[in-house]
Order: sequence, then structure tokens, then C-alpha cells
Amino acid sequence: MAKETGRDKIWNVVIKRTLRSGEPIKPSEIVNALGVSDHTARDTLNTMELYGLVEREHLSDDTIRYKADRDFEQEILSRLVDESMLINNQ
Repeated sequence: MAKETGRDKIWNVVIKRTLRSGEPIKPSEIVNALGVSDHTARDTLNTMELYGLVEREHLSDDTIRYKADRDFEQEILSRLVDESMLINNQ
């Protein structure tokens, strides 16, 4: 079995937190929870943003946090409904 990298852990935590629970996440929370570097946390979040999974949000205190991209969330829900309908019709 392949070893889970720091980036893998970040992807898992961000997807669970932003898509499943709907809560935004800050890079500093990832650093503290997973023990990865600030650079790795920010780089991974930027990659996820480029893929359209999360969107960056600038707060009034200059803090940046990331939340689920609503378009991506709708796409996932659509696919789940479509797959469910295919399974039920078999």
C-alpha cells in the first residue's frame, strides 16, 4: 500500500471539512492539525483552488480561508443523483 503523503492528508482533510461539513478552513489550521509546513498547506490549497474544488475567501483581518466551491459542490450532487438513478433503474 502506498504511503499517505502530507499533500494526501491535506486533500482528505479539506474535502471532508469543506464539502462534507460546509465549514471553511484556514492554512494555519491545516499546519497545526497535520504538522505539514505552511508552504505545503498553501501550495496544496492553491492547487485545489485551480482545480475548482475550493475557493479562496479574504476576511477583513487579512486572513485567508478556503471554502467549498459551490459550482463544484453542485456538480458532485448532480453526479450522485445521476448515478443513483442509474443504479435504481437496473
